[in-house]
Amino acid sequence: MQAALEFYEAVPPEVPGLIRKLRPWLKRIPDRSEPDDKGAHLRSCHVVCRAAKVAFGLDGWTVVDGTFARSTQEHAWLARGYRGGLVILDVYPVA
Repeated sequence: MQAALEFYEAVPPEVPGLIRKLRPWLKRIPDRSEPDDKGAHLRSCHVVCRAAKVAFGLDGWTVVDGTFARSTQEHAWLARGYRGGLVILDVYPVA
């Protein structure tokens, strides 16, 4: 119980509600992860993060284009400072 309380204190209060809004929104985006004839991906983590930032007015959040898995996999997520730390919201987890 204590660990759960510590977790929720470490998360900005708007995050649980934001996750509830993002789920149905994400399901409405066509699942076309294959590149089109110009090499663009309609539904990539990079595109989804930027669209979510605009669609939900996430002015305090920054889109981070980075890597994970020993820097071999490109990925994007949203991040913001909170209580002296950094909170990451992985809008489109694909791994």
